Amino acid sequence: MARRSSWLLLIAVLALGLLLAWWESAPPAARPAASPAAAFSAMRAAPDIGVIAATPHPMGSAANARVRDHLLARMTSLGLSPQILPSESHRGRLENIVGVLPGRDRSQPALALMAHYDSVPGSPGAGDDAAGVASILEVVRALKTRGPPRRDLVVVFTDGEEGGLLGAKAFFGQAPLASRIGLAINLEARGGAGRAAMFETSSDAGGLIDVFRRTATAPSSNSAAVFLYQQLPNDTDFTVVRKAGIAGYNFAFIGRQFDYHAPTATLANLDLGAVQSMGEQALSLVEALAFADALPGRAPDLVYSQVFGALVAAYPPVVGWAILVGAAGLMAMAAVRAGHRGRLRLDDILLGAAGFVLMLVLAGGALWLAREATGIGHGFYAQKPLLARFELWEGAMAAVCLAAGLSVAALIGRAGDRAAGAWLGMLTIAFAAAVAAQALEPRIAFVLAWPVGAGALAAATTALGRGGGLPVAAVIAVAAAGWLGALAHAVAVALDLAPALALFGALAALSLWPLLAPVWTRGKGGLAVVAAAWIFAGGLVGYIRFTDPWSPRFPQSAATAPNLSLPQPPKPL
Repeated sequence: MARRSSWLLLIAVLALGLLLAWWESAPPAARPAASPAAAFSAMRAAPDIGVIAATPHPMGSAANARVRDHLLARMTSLGLSPQILPSESHRGRLENIVGVLPGRDRSQPALALMAHYDSVPGSPGAGDDAAGVASILEVVRALKTRGPPRRDLVVVFTDGEEGGLLGAKAFFGQAPLASRIGLAINLEARGGAGRAAMFETSSDAGGLIDVFRRTATAPSSNSAAVFLYQQLPNDTDFTVVRKAGIAGYNFAFIGRQFDYHAPTATLANLDLGAVQSMGEQALSLVEALAFADALPGRAPDLVYSQVFGALVAAYPPVVGWAILVGAAGLMAMAAVRAGHRGRLRLDDILLGAAGFVLMLVLAGGALWLAREATGIGHGFYAQKPLLARFELWEGAMAAVCLAAGLSVAALIGRAGDRAAGAWLGMLTIAFAAAVAAQALEPRIAFVLAWPVGAGALAAATTALGRGGGLPVAAVIAVAAAGWLGALAHAVAVALDLAPALALFGALAALSLWPLLAPVWTRGKGGLAVVAAAWIFAGGLVGYIRFTDPWSPRFPQSAATAPNLSLPQPPKPL
């Protein structure tokens, strides 16, 4: 009976953790057109998206000229007094559109809102970037309900982004108005769904992150993602902003990537919740910055991450050492409490350390094997069959991680009293990795340090599983699994790098251990559960491999790269 209760508790915690991760990753519902005038409404932005994305409209085309004229009319109705700034490039004539909402003090550095209005030749571009353009129009409309801002708000709709950031280069290289811009916010997309992420900032962004932390509306951002993006060879118009030495933020949603640069990128296939997410975050920042006495100046970068809801934790890098000291103190407390209830042996601790490494290797190897077993190629267009049913593939990857974790838990947990020392060993090696990360790059160390701290707190609460406190440990495990699950989802969506997800599964095990170990020490039959977990994961991969992914919503005709006449810079990953 006790073993059955242990299984039920473990299943409940895993289910709640997955639910929390989903809640943290899902965009909000689109607000209706009848929402209060001061609020952002994706439904109010939708008609503009429909006009802009009615048909593919690459730079220089008649369709793009129609989009240009629509934007001129809409900007005029908002009081932006728009102008066309034509320019010649090696790809032909391009036409940036610029408008200004005058501020009370025209001498203040201006705030810019940016998006590109051209699409690739083969796609209507509802997400990339009609959603960004329409969001800016709706942000301006909502902002005007508060009266004139303190500083000018400059709206820049660039042309030729898909041809190599041509419009942004022309504007920031030639337009006199560019010299007045003190901060820019760029809106982009790679796909047609998902919560918008603030994935890039200018350098020395401590002041920017402080504003973001205080104003964020259901944010999705962290310093590790920003750091890693900076190491990738990907570009958006914000690349030009950053190289010009202008401070700013870059936002994008990147879900449902099957529609990226595809004929299926229509308003009908666009998740307006993603537009709501991007618009709400942009509006909250614009409100704070447009009416501020001064724009944030350069300041040392912070370590930061969204936690849950609108909460963003941010701190100087040195605080990371204090977090690790706290985790070490909790681990020591757990060891002392467990030692009073039985002997902790060095070989048990080493067993746990080896088990943590084994979990990483087993999960990573199995994820690599699962990806290859799908029979689907790598590269954006080659993986379109996988993107056509990405939720199923993501479920398969989660099942592989769970099977690997159960396998290692069975191997260690069946050793009975050795489970307590093994948990300490798992925490110790993860702690050592967090210390190394803190020393090498503090902006990414929190990805390790926070789960280690959560696991150490659970260990101290339960005396490494030998004392009470299991309800508290269960709550900690749900929170840790939910937070890590949301991060894992972001990585899965952004990168076709399945083995990387093994890290999040292993880190979740640091808090789940007091729920895993009793399952294996209270009776037999655990091997059957492990076998069933692997069979289930393999079945999902087999279904992906041997069934047809195509449907009217995800047609095979959209699965190959269109014959584009313009080079396309990579978008945010």
